[in-house]
This record gives sequence, structure tokens and C-alpha cells, in this order.
Amino acid sequence: MYCVNIKNGAKMKKFCKPDKHVDKEVEYISSIIYWGQTDPDDEDGQRNWLITGSWDTKQRVYDDNDPDDK
Repeated sequence: MYCVNIKNGAKMKKFCKPDKHVDKEVEYISSIIYWGQTDPDDEDGQRNWLITGSWDTKQRVYDDNDPDDK
């Protein structure tokens, strides 16, 4: 999955599955939720996650706080 700049279409970040799941069956994403929450313990005060679900009942949570992390 990619995070894309809606204004110019540039890819900003890539979200990857953990390596142990890369060569297994194909998982089709059926739902995506972007969730932000205020975190008083964090310097920036905001925590962001991308949550996906697929038809085979697998859910994945991706941390979107570090812009350089994949």
C-alpha cells in the first residue's frame, strides 16, 4: 500500500507487510481506516495508524508516525 499526496499524486510512503507474510497467499484489502488519536505522552501529541481488513479475516495495523519508516 502507498500513501499518496492527493494534490499531485506523488507517493509519500509505502506500507509493507511483515517479511514472514510476503510470499504467502495474496490478501485482498476490503477495508481501510486511517485513525488518529491525541497522545499526551508523545512529543507531537498525535498518534496515527492505518488499519486494514481483508476478506480472509486478516487485519493489519500500520504505524504512520515515522515518515521514513516503511
